[in-house]
Amino acid sequence: MESYRSYAVRAAMTADRSDSVVYLFDTHYTGADRVYLRIKSLEGKIVWCEGIINSDTYRKRYNVGGQGRRFIPNDPILSVTIGAWYRFLLNINKRDDNGRLIDAKLDIRLFRRSNRSFKRWWAAVRVTQQHPVSTNRIAMNLALLGVALGIISLITPFL
Repeated sequence: MESYRSYAVRAAMTADRSDSVVYLFDTHYTGADRVYLRIKSLEGKIVWCEGIINSDTYRKRYNVGGQGRRFIPNDPILSVTIGAWYRFLLNINKRDDNGRLIDAKLDIRLFRRSNRSFKRWWAAVRVTQQHPVSTNRIAMNLALLGVALGIISLITPFL
């Protein structure tokens, strides 16, 4: 069974709104510089992205007053700061009466970049295929097409 938790969703800062990094504040995970995240909504939509876990530096920068944002508390709370691109893909753009993003139940799994496994490699491919920058998505899909055509060209002479 999937382990969904209720996360307080916060919009990324203006400077980060088209960034491919999601900032996750969750005490279930230890801090890490960069990881690959697989985020699944209750609707079954899945997004792969890069993430940074429990970053105090980002929290302090995000909590600068006068920006009209809900602060990320210092105490352990399940929060995710996510850009508009990924919120759109997950369909979690719903807002309350005050215009703030509502909490969402998400299943978030992380893959460490230092791990040398097929899962890490596959996560890197999926992250690039859902990147906010269209040229990154195109480049990865063309690379996969090139690999597939290369394999076919190696197999064809033996048929």
